[in-house]
Amino acid sequence: MASLGAHVIKAGQNELEGVSAVKRICEENREAKVEFEQLDLASLQSVRQFVQNIKRWGLPLHILVNNVAVMLVPEGRTEEGFEHHFRVNYLGHFLLALLLLDTLKHSGKRGSCSRVVALSSSAHGAGEIRLDSLLNRQCYSAHAAYCQSKLELLLFSSHLQQRLDRGGFPVSSCAADPGMVDT
Repeated sequence: MASLGAHVIKAGQNELEGVSAVKRICEENREAKVEFEQLDLASLQSVRQFVQNIKRWGLPLHILVNNVAVMLVPEGRTEEGFEHHFRVNYLGHFLLALLLLDTLKHSGKRGSCSRVVALSSSAHGAGEIRLDSLLNRQCYSAHAAYCQSKLELLLFSSHLQQRLDRGGFPVSSCAADPGMVDT
């Protein structure tokens, strides 16, 4: 692994696993600049704290990869009262991207855009946006909640790209389904 001079921040909920991953990366490449920061996308407060910590470092932000998801979890609510799929798979990424958008805009340059990459799922095709049921579902389906959250994330990625294009900002927003990519 060649060093590109990049500073990587691995965010996650589990500090032990995160620190272990950072250690393995640094053992493989002694020049790697990798840090771990605590982040729980099921908590609005955690997202805000993470963003404060990142901004305090004053580093440029060239790529934000939104790669956390829950899938087919039983019905439950976060501390703020949101359904888990909606909160973690969509709302957490939405808040994180919006709070870091000014940093992404300042870090990008013409010809070398910053990027927001959302990990999507082909399950979005079965999703249906039901605004009347975001908080209160009469009949809960973990599959329907997952599909809806992935559709919401895809729509946000598209809308964000439209806003960035209109503003002429050197940031791109895209979504990729890792299950459908031939790597």
